[in-house]
Amino acid sequence: MVLAQNITGNKTIEAYIKEDKYEMELFSKYKQYYGYVFILEKKYSKNK
Repeated sequence: MVLAQNITGNKTIEAYIKEDKYEMELFSKYKQYYGYVFILEKKYSKNK
Protein backbone atom coordinates (compact mmCIF):
# COMPACT_ATOMS: atom_id res chain seq x y z
CA MET A 1 0.00 0.00 0.00
CA VAL A 2 1.33 3.40 -0.95
CA LEU A 3 -0.24 5.09 2.07
CA ALA A 4 1.42 2.65 4.46
CA GLN A 5 4.81 3.45 2.93
CA ASN A 6 4.32 7.21 3.25
CA ILE A 7 2.93 7.33 6.80
CA THR A 8 5.15 6.30 9.67
CA GLY A 9 4.88 7.12 13.33
CA ASN A 10 1.17 7.94 13.35
CA LYS A 11 -0.26 5.13 15.50
CA THR A 12 -3.87 5.93 14.60
CA ILE A 13 -3.25 5.65 10.86
CA GLU A 14 -1.08 2.55 11.31
CA ALA A 15 -3.88 0.85 13.31
CA TYR A 16 -6.44 1.82 10.66
CA ILE A 17 -4.29 0.37 7.86
CA LYS A 18 -3.74 -2.83 9.83
CA GLU A 19 -7.49 -3.22 10.39
CA ASP A 20 -8.22 -2.46 6.74
CA LYS A 21 -5.73 -5.11 5.57
CA TYR A 22 -7.38 -7.64 7.87
CA GLU A 23 -10.80 -6.81 6.42
CA MET A 24 -9.44 -7.28 2.89
CA GLU A 25 -8.08 -10.71 3.87
CA LEU A 26 -11.46 -11.71 5.30
CA PHE A 27 -13.21 -10.53 2.14
CA SER A 28 -10.83 -12.53 -0.07
CA LYS A 29 -11.41 -15.65 1.99
CA TYR A 30 -15.19 -15.35 2.56
CA LYS A 31 -16.42 -13.15 -0.29
CA GLN A 32 -19.36 -15.44 -1.03
CA TYR A 33 -20.71 -14.74 2.48
CA TYR A 34 -19.55 -11.14 2.84
CA GLY A 35 -21.80 -8.09 3.03
CA TYR A 36 -22.77 -5.03 4.94
CA VAL A 37 -25.92 -4.06 6.78
CA PHE A 38 -26.95 -0.47 7.38
CA ILE A 39 -29.44 0.20 10.16
CA LEU A 40 -31.20 3.51 10.57
CA GLU A 41 -32.66 4.14 13.99
CA LYS A 42 -34.72 6.85 15.56
CA LYS A 43 -34.27 7.76 19.19
CA TYR A 44 -37.49 7.29 21.14
CA SER A 45 -38.24 9.50 24.10
CA LYS A 46 -41.14 8.99 26.51
CA ASN A 47 -41.04 12.67 27.52
CA LYS A 48 -42.35 14.18 24.29
